[in-house]
Amino acid sequence: YPIFHEGLTDKEYDQLKILTYRNAMNGTMVSEVQSMDERAAQIDEQRIADLADTIPILFFGSNQEPLSGWKKAQEAAATQWHVDLIKLNTGHTIYHEQSELIASETESFIVNHLLQ
Repeated sequence: YPIFHEGLTDKEYDQLKILTYRNAMNGTMVSEVQSMDERAAQIDEQRIADLADTIPILFFGSNQEPLSGWKKAQEAAATQWHVDLIKLNTGHTIYHEQSELIASETESFIVNHLLQ
């Protein structure tokens, strides 16, 4: 997480760093990271592919790579599932960083794929 020093005293900045890092790696977050491989193995890829053949799917992804192989995995999933993938120049929270673009693309997608 980026921690900004602007507007803070050195003491406030140090305290903010301690709280941010403590809260960022709480028990829930650690558990989620540890179970990622297990959850990924549970994905029924054939079921998703079958759904994608009958239900239009719009998939948003980030151009950044928080984990090694992440972008490649997104592209492979989009290709395998025959879904539209829109890559955004954002961090992890794409819905916060590009909400207007996501809303616009979603509206166009609905008009073009679902209201015909």
